[in-house]
Formats: sequence, C-alpha cells, structure tokens
Amino acid sequence: MTAAKLYHTILPYITPENNELLKPALWKRNITADTIYVDPDSSYRIKGILDWRYAEVVPVYRQVNQPPFLSKYGDAASSSAPDTLHDIYARVVSGRPMNYVMQALRFKKTTEYWLLESAHDILKDNGISFLTRAIEYIQNERPDIAEMLEDDPELSTTNLLKNFEQQIAFHQRKENLIQKVRAELGDLVAEDWTVRPEDYNTAKMVLASTKDRLCKHTPTDQAAMREWEALWPFDD
Repeated sequence: MTAAKLYHTILPYITPENNELLKPALWKRNITADTIYVDPDSSYRIKGILDWRYAEVVPVYRQVNQPPFLSKYGDAASSSAPDTLHDIYARVVSGRPMNYVMQALRFKKTTEYWLLESAHDILKDNGISFLTRAIEYIQNERPDIAEMLEDDPELSTTNLLKNFEQQIAFHQRKENLIQKVRAELGDLVAEDWTVRPEDYNTAKMVLASTKDRLCKHTPTDQAAMREWEALWPFDD
C-alpha cells in the first residue's frame, strides 16, 4: 500500500497547473459512424452522441494519444477527392481548441502524466512499477517533493528505497514459489494456469501436498508464517 499512499501524497505536485489542461472535455472511446451524429456539411464535426456508453467527462490531458485528423482524413465513402492533410491542418490549427490539444499531447510525454495514469492499476504488481518510476522521478527531477517527504516515516526517500527493496525481494520469493509449484503440477496445468475439469481434483491434491511439504521448511514464527501465507496464491 506504500505505492498508493505515495500517489495520494504527491498528487497535488504532479497534477498539471495549467488550467487549460484541467478543463473538462467529453471522452468517448468508441466513436464510430453508428454511435455519433455527424454534421452533413462537415464530416469532421460531431453534432451529437447517439450511444453514450463508455462516454466520460474528463480533463483534456486524458484524451486519446493522437487526434483523428492527424491519422485519418478524407471520406472513404465519397467519390470526390479527399482533403489533403495540409488542408485539414490549415483548417484546425487556426481554431483555439487546437492549442489545448497540443498542450495535452506535450503533457502526455511527461513523467507526471505516467504517474497519474498508472494509478488505475497501481497495485497490479504490488506497486513495484509505480515505486520504481516515482522514486527515480523524485530523486532526479523533484527535490521539492523529496524535501516535503523527508519527515514522513514511510515516504522519505530513504524509507521508500528500503520499502522498494523489500517489495522486490518479496516479489522474487513469490515468483520462485510459483515456479516450484508449477514444476510439481507438471502437465496438470496449462501455460495460463488453467486446469482441465477432469484434472481438477488431482491438481488440488498436488497443491495441498506441495504446501504441506514447503511449510516444513518455513520458519515457525508468526511474522514469517504470515508472509508465507501471503506468498501462497492457490488457496480457495
């Protein structure tokens, strides 16, 4: 949970200060001809949304990586020659929204943006990916954040590095354990860990016997046992 706590602590420092980037905008992932109303006089202008599923109101910087006019232009269904990219660029670059798009695209190249986006799955690898990038960012780019965290018993740079090393060691022990279990199961499990219905009971017995055997080599103090149980992902 250190990664989650660090994220919430540094959030005010990595959120863009540019108000233009924070302005709300409609974000719809699956824009197709079947889900929008298009202006008949301009195929590049959306007049309305037909299907509101997967539509969100989010800041400009959360928009798609590349606006459609940079990769798609012309009407494939039309018999007339499509506009050139130069014509499209000349038409949109003069519009004020274009400035917002370019600012958003620049921000998406920064470490701050990566840290903001990674919060969606910050715990998928026990926070290791987030901590790796955040520690590097704080040490090399943001001495102000490092100073702010210095008095925190958990989030100071020294303690973050210590926690990170512990997370790496824990992750490695878990990977080693899983490899041992896979070797015991053999052909009972597929590469993606799926088990055939007819092999389910056999696989379950192998897991139980493997756990009992490995437990005999585990320290008996409560802290070590709690960590071992956290490493074991196969119980019901």
